[in-house]
Amino acid sequence: MQTEPTAYDDAPTERFTRASRTRLQVGFVFARDRVDRTGLARALEHTLGRPVQLMRYGSYADLADAVTRALVDLAWLPPAVYVRVRATPGVRPVAVLERSGAAGYRCALLVRTGTFESIDDVVGARAAWVDPWSAAGYLVPRAMLASRGLDLGRAIASERFAGSYDAAIDALTVRVADIAGAFCTVDRDGKLLDRGWSSVAPVRVLELSPPIPADLLCTTASISADGACDIEAALTAQGGWSIASAVGGTALATPEPGAYDRLARALQRRV
Repeated sequence: MQTEPTAYDDAPTERFTRASRTRLQVGFVFARDRVDRTGLARALEHTLGRPVQLMRYGSYADLADAVTRALVDLAWLPPAVYVRVRATPGVRPVAVLERSGAAGYRCALLVRTGTFESIDDVVGARAAWVDPWSAAGYLVPRAMLASRGLDLGRAIASERFAGSYDAAIDALTVRVADIAGAFCTVDRDGKLLDRGWSSVAPVRVLELSPPIPADLLCTTASISADGACDIEAALTAQGGWSIASAVGGTALATPEPGAYDRLARALQRRV
């Protein structure tokens, strides 16, 4: 018997309460301190002209399940989750999140200060990852180690899933882990513009990954093709800055599904 994925109703707005029969359910997996949930709900309602209900899922697997079963109408998907569900009938990308003007980001392979000096030195590391479905928080950093010819069984002594970037960085800070992955954006010279960790955290960047396509908003089979087009037009009009800023971005842009093909091939070769 198929069970329902775990979700939490993240404080529907007063407008939603008054008009619950026309609600738009929006699924996501964000750490509570990394998204302005009230601001996100208000910005979505203002932009789409409909009351919304934010549904916070406990894991990317639960969110993916909700998307494939159309238990939500709209979902905020990390790239690795999107490539896993994009073949599902009715799943349509409608907006991509830009950070610091870029429709993509990097993975920073992080180590606790005072440990490994280079990626080739990583042996017996205790890893704190975000989630098995996280690109920058798990899949890409492991691929970075493997691409250097490292034996992952020797390089990584133990692995844990912390559930969020903040928790993974905390594991490095309190010395229960030695290595982690986090998202960041960089300029053309490789200078950090935005980072998924505090500048005062006792960590250093061991290596940056090649570009990873950005998070994106997708509609599900509960929304018609015409409805998805209308939502895309509304979200990307004038950059959708109010929605983007609520989740730490700078703008929303028109998605390019082909930009995710390379990541999809990489996930098929998952290490």
